[in-house]
Amino acid sequence: MKLYKYKFNIPLLLLVGILYFALLEYFVFNKLGYSWTELITINKIVFIVLVAISLVVHELLHALAWIIKGKAKIQDIILGILLEKGILYCACCNKTTRNDMMFVLSFPLLILGIVPFILAILFNSTSLLVFSTISFAVALGDIVQMCYIVKLPSGVLLVDKEDMTKMVGLYVISEMDLSGKKGFGISFIGKEQWNEDVKANVKKHIYISKFSIVVIIALIVLAIISCALR
Repeated sequence: MKLYKYKFNIPLLLLVGILYFALLEYFVFNKLGYSWTELITINKIVFIVLVAISLVVHELLHALAWIIKGKAKIQDIILGILLEKGILYCACCNKTTRNDMMFVLSFPLLILGIVPFILAILFNSTSLLVFSTISFAVALGDIVQMCYIVKLPSGVLLVDKEDMTKMVGLYVISEMDLSGKKGFGISFIGKEQWNEDVKANVKKHIYISKFSIVVIIALIVLAIISCALR
């Protein structure tokens, strides 16, 4: 059994996210009579709160999906914020089948993206529409992973060998050679012999980098000042 390592191209994914919002602005929101720039200018606090809620709840739903599937307990799950790398993450120390990983990855997209989008259309809700579109953007990394994982052989296993502080990526255990497998936004960086006795290199189960703490505090201060000046 070999452990195949894949690294996410974060700058590329962020660029795709920006392009997504630009296309959304041009083809959808303009026809509805408002724009992202107006939304952010008029409702800064609301916009920041929507983004923050979507990000945090998104990762918690990943954790819930693992627990629902019976693949992990709370102590097996790692939650982290690495804003310097452009990510929030939820990882699991246990091995996961391809189909179970597809469920875990798609769960937040369904709950925060697809369901609110359907409700926004049914009830003509601008807030739900904005929230759903933000949630789709937040799930971009998950969508990229799903597009890659669905092409893998059904017998592979996925595991988070270490937390994301060292490498933002994907680990796949397989008997078949996966070196030639390619995917958008994912690069193959190497393989090694899989050792069942090697435990995941996890330092903390909740990790927030120093940079992220500074950014979060700064955003809170700016939000308070903005509210005070209104």
